[in-house]
Amino acid sequence: MRDLIREAALALEGTDSGWVNPQVSQFRVLVAALAEITDGGPESIVEEARTVLVRNNQLFGQRREDLIISQFLDLTTQALVEFRSDPTSAISTGHLPLALETLAQIPLIGTGVAAAVAPLIAERAIAELLGPVKTWMHRTLESVGDESDLRKIILRLAQASLPRYSQVRHGPLEYGKDVVILLNQGGHRLPRMYQAKCGDITKQKWREAQSELEEIFLVSLPELQVPKDVDAREGILICNGHANPYVEPTMKAWFEEQKRAHNRDFKFMHLDDLVNWIVDDRLVNEFRAVLRELGIEPC
Repeated sequence: MRDLIREAALALEGTDSGWVNPQVSQFRVLVAALAEITDGGPESIVEEARTVLVRNNQLFGQRREDLIISQFLDLTTQALVEFRSDPTSAISTGHLPLALETLAQIPLIGTGVAAAVAPLIAERAIAELLGPVKTWMHRTLESVGDESDLRKIILRLAQASLPRYSQVRHGPLEYGKDVVILLNQGGHRLPRMYQAKCGDITKQKWREAQSELEEIFLVSLPELQVPKDVDAREGILICNGHANPYVEPTMKAWFEEQKRAHNRDFKFMHLDDLVNWIVDDRLVNEFRAVLRELGIEPC
């Protein structure tokens, strides 16, 4: 049901321009709100939906369905907030049952769809009662076993910072550069070159990665897309696991030796670094979007 709601929301994107039908606009607002509510989206979606409904009222005049949709969104938001902050009030006020009854009164979807969606909204309310699952990003990233998927995730997260250049360069002649981005930070041009590995870095996997990391600096990038006169370069070994305790001393010593002997800057990014990148740079929506693009279900 969640997938069907999300597909419907995507199908309705773009129907707010050109010759606009008021019922289609109402339907788009409602389905988009349902997609966010059932998928764990923020309550701010209600304000966004209400803004669209007000704009439609100004264009087409107020319609009865607009009032019912607004009432459903308000009741649902109140219920979710109560389940999160004051479960006792949530049970006594009955906002959730009233919200579901209101949903069934919206002619655009009818009682059948409302009955099918109701368990998902109730499930969201229970999730608010029990508290958020904060480790879903860890589990989802850990589940990625295809390096091509991991490379696409890295690319999309990097593209969110609007780099000067970003590309997956994996292939037989990648020279250690799975993903390359070019940043402009304070007027300084900084290429970051990622070597991506799935799972934990073991001694065997480190031996394979080590020669690839060396090629990052031994073979320069073609100047067609990345200028040669950059201010600095970074090589990053990134994985959706951690470094095995047996290989940690070797990795640390090699990174230090590369800096001391060759002035090469290498970094290691593990699973928790990936999650913190997503959270600190507010890329949760970007992460969800690339998961949908790859057909990966969040865990």
